[in-house]
Amino acid sequence: MFNFLLSRAKPSVAQSNVQSRYASLKMRALFGVFIGYSAYYFVRSNFTLSTPYLMKVLNLSKTDVGLLSSCLLITYGISKGVMSVMADKFNPKYYMMFGLVLSCIVNLSMGFGTEVWMFVVLVIFNGLFQGMGAGPAFITIESWFPRSQRGRISAVWGISHNVGAGMVAPIAVGAFALFGAEHWRAASYCAPAAVSAIVVLVVLMTGAGTTYNEGLPPLEKILPTEAGENLVKGGDHAPDNMSALEIFRRYVLPNKHVWYVALVDSFVYLIRFGVITWLPIYLLQAKGFTKAQMSISFAVFEWQRFHQRFLPVY
Repeated sequence: MFNFLLSRAKPSVAQSNVQSRYASLKMRALFGVFIGYSAYYFVRSNFTLSTPYLMKVLNLSKTDVGLLSSCLLITYGISKGVMSVMADKFNPKYYMMFGLVLSCIVNLSMGFGTEVWMFVVLVIFNGLFQGMGAGPAFITIESWFPRSQRGRISAVWGISHNVGAGMVAPIAVGAFALFGAEHWRAASYCAPAAVSAIVVLVVLMTGAGTTYNEGLPPLEKILPTEAGENLVKGGDHAPDNMSALEIFRRYVLPNKHVWYVALVDSFVYLIRFGVITWLPIYLLQAKGFTKAQMSISFAVFEWQRFHQRFLPVY
C-alpha cells in the first residue's frame, strides 16, 4: 500500500557530475526538511490557539482541555520514536510529506468537529501523524552533511521548530480577518492545513531525499574525508546485518548516557509544553488579553525562542 514511500534510487549520476550535483542538492535537502518541519507546527500548535474557542463552544472545562492536550502530546511523543524507526525504510522526503498531508486531513476534519469525543479521536490521530516529521529530517541531514557539520546543521534545522510555531498565530490572525470570528473553525484548523498543503507541494518540487534517492553515492564516497572517520571509539560498531530492534537493545537501552539525556529532556519538555499549552487560556482569563493580543503574545514567545537558538549557531 505504501510502496510509493519506499526508498528507491534514481539513475546514477555520472561520476564527473557527482560533486556539482551534490553541491546543488545538499542545501535543497536542508531547505526541504526546514520548511517541511516548520509546517508540521502549523497543524499542531494551532490546536493550542483554538482551545479558548473550544472551551466556549463545547462547554469544556480546563480539565477537559488538559486531557485533550495530553492525548495529543503523549501520542506524539510515542509516535516520534516509533515513526522515526520506520522512517529508515522510506524516502525521507516522501515520508515526511506524507505525514504532513495526513495531519492536514485531520485538521480539516477538526473544522467539522462538534463533539468532544470527535476531538479526542482526531487529536490522537494528529499526534500519531506528527511523529513522522522528525525522523526523516535527521536521516536527511546525516545523508548530506559530514560529521564535522552536523551539529551546526542540526541547530539550524532546530530553529524550524520556532519558525513554525511562531507562524501559527499570524496565519490564524490573517484567517480570522478573512473569515470572521464566527468561522473560527476554518480560521483555526482549515487555514493552517491549507498553508501546510502548499508547503508539501514546495518540498516535493524542491527538496531532496537521501543521496541514494537522488542517484548519488554514499557521503563517504563523495567526501573522501568521511571514509576515514571512526564515529564509535574502540571499534564497537553495530554489524550491518543487525535490525533496528537489535541495535536498540544492544547499543541504546544499556547506554546510561542516553538515559541521562532522555531524563533531562523530559523535564525540559515538561516545562516547555506546560507553558505553551496553557499560555492562551492564561493570557485571556488571568491577564485580560484580547484574542488578538493573545495571538501576538504567543507568536512573540516563539520568536524570542528562535532568537535564543539562532545566536549560538553563529
